[in-house]
Amino acid sequence: MKKLLGLFFIVSFLCFGEDTSNNKSLVNPTQVKEEIQLLKNQVIELKSELDKMQNKDKDITYDKDRVYSDALKYYENSKNDTLNSTAHFVSSLQWFIGLIVTILVGIIGFFQFRNDKQLTKERREMQLEDAKLKKEIRSENRKLKKELEDKILITKNEITNLIKEHEKEIQEIKIEIKKDVEIVEFNSGLTAALNKIKPEEKIDELNKLNKLESKFTKIQNSRIYFETAYQYANLKQYEDAVLNYDIAIKLDPKDKDAYNNRGVAKSDLKRYEDAILDFNIVLELDSNHKNAYYNRGSAKSELKRYEDAILDFNIALELDSNYRNAYNNRGVAKSNLKRYEDAILDYNIAIKLDSNYKDAYNNRGNAKSNLKRYEDAILDYNIAIKLDPQNMTSCINRILAKLKLKQYEDAILDCDRIIKLDPKNKLVYGQKGVCWLQLKQPEESILNFNIAIKLDPKDKGSYNNRAEAQLFLKKYKPALADLIKCIEDDKEYKFMIDVYQEYYDEFKKYLQKIKNKNELEEEIYNRLIAKDGFTIIEK
Repeated sequence: MKKLLGLFFIVSFLCFGEDTSNNKSLVNPTQVKEEIQLLKNQVIELKSELDKMQNKDKDITYDKDRVYSDALKYYENSKNDTLNSTAHFVSSLQWFIGLIVTILVGIIGFFQFRNDKQLTKERREMQLEDAKLKKEIRSENRKLKKELEDKILITKNEITNLIKEHEKEIQEIKIEIKKDVEIVEFNSGLTAALNKIKPEEKIDELNKLNKLESKFTKIQNSRIYFETAYQYANLKQYEDAVLNYDIAIKLDPKDKDAYNNRGVAKSDLKRYEDAILDFNIVLELDSNHKNAYYNRGSAKSELKRYEDAILDFNIALELDSNYRNAYNNRGVAKSNLKRYEDAILDYNIAIKLDSNYKDAYNNRGNAKSNLKRYEDAILDYNIAIKLDPQNMTSCINRILAKLKLKQYEDAILDCDRIIKLDPKNKLVYGQKGVCWLQLKQPEESILNFNIAIKLDPKDKGSYNNRAEAQLFLKKYKPALADLIKCIEDDKEYKFMIDVYQEYYDEFKKYLQKIKNKNELEEEIYNRLIAKDGFTIIEK
């Protein structure tokens, strides 16, 4: 504002100072020169006119000097008039500009004053509002602080009352915590000690500790028996494992892990109903024990209670959505219910969780085989075998898929691979015999059926298939002997012979010629006549 007033005074002085009409410096020099030049031109024109007049009328005389003097005088007067009018115009313009500037400065000053007054008023109102708000906040804070203190006091009283009411339970929890700490410390020490011992010596050392029960607490003795049972289970000595779990549970009836592991050992002994009882106890002690749900589901699957098994697997997966084994076993249960597409979805998730999960690849291959997608099944079996080159289960399943695709030579190579790993695998010799039989080489097939029967004299499938090979060779007597072997222990057994019709007819004629038919021969003959004794073999 002070700067604005200063500017106002300077402009006023410039505009309203002393008269500058005689000050030539205010006149534009260029304009003056133009006026002078104009007057000179007029003088020259007047002179020219006088000359013309003189020539035109000699009678007229005039005074040249006087005319020239008058012209100069006229020029000087005109010059002064021009300078005076120009100075007067400039002075008037300066005065008018000064007036306009003075008015503008006054207007600006007026509005600036009004604006400053309004700002001062608004600032005062804001200060009052701020003071009011601070007062309200302080009041609210005091109120909240009071409420919080009251709640803290009430909570303290409630906690005190709860402690008094549940003092017994709290003591039990403290004892439980102390017990857990003791178990963890003892287990850590026990595990560290066992890690220094050779695997075959661990059970002996644990049995020595079991004989020193008096030197340990009840809980410590429970853990020793638990560890002993665990080592027996690793050695697949499941009966001994169950006995030691029994003692561990007797010493600590709330040891859910002992119940769970005992249930697993009983499952390995095919005592599935007993195992389920143990898993039920685990779930009573801990309703969120995912392994107990999974193990109970697996036991139910073995009892062919597939729907119930799926329910248990579902709960296990709700507790742990990354439980790959639960996805795999749920897929197996669905496959047993012929829900092969659903099963494949579960196997896919299991494989996504673990790309090296060989069992999931094998089981997915089985589901695809059941859907007659044998080429896809073989791809899964290939991956399973690649992950575990000694995986005989997947190799056997691949043989069955190749048989369906009539890839008999490749199937024989797989049979040889398994025989190299397990020379006493009766199933593979039987499958190899079937391959040779389909390749119309009955002698080779009989050699393999002979080995399968030697490894398992009650293998009715091998007897049946060898009978078919004998029929190809028109050896009816040994073929009859093999068929008799098939049904002597099982009257409901159906023959699975896939032979040419001519062999079928010739065999029937052979039976007609036998004079001393015994009961089993008569049974075979009657089935042939009734045409219900033969079915197409599924190799």
